[in-house]
Amino acid sequence: MSIAASLDDLRRDNPGCSLVAFGDLGTRLVLRASSDAPCAQEHYDRICAQAAQVFSSCDVVAEASGHSCKDATAATMLTQTETRIFVRSPADKVDFICCVCEPGHSSDAITSMAATALREISQEQKCNL
Repeated sequence: MSIAASLDDLRRDNPGCSLVAFGDLGTRLVLRASSDAPCAQEHYDRICAQAAQVFSSCDVVAEASGHSCKDATAATMLTQTETRIFVRSPADKVDFICCVCEPGHSSDAITSMAATALREISQEQKCNL
């Protein structure tokens, strides 16, 4: 399955999810996205900056508590207007997915689905090398 199809499926299978973005934390670029409405590049840039900040903070907390940085693979940000769910690949710490959903959206199921999508994307990328 292509990256675009994986992202489309993830968004479609989660009612209330308006955007799913696959990005690279190292370059801070969204590489592919699935959205119910067009998004400006600045929006994607903010998502990447937030993801980098979130996972950097997670790494600091994980290291301070004696856990491996790979343990910090998911984070949820809640605001009055949306829920942002960030999931980072444990195999390649630079790959991430961000799901932007309605406020109060449950993150448990979508976090698991995003982790599965990341594994599939990683396998797809390896097959294309």
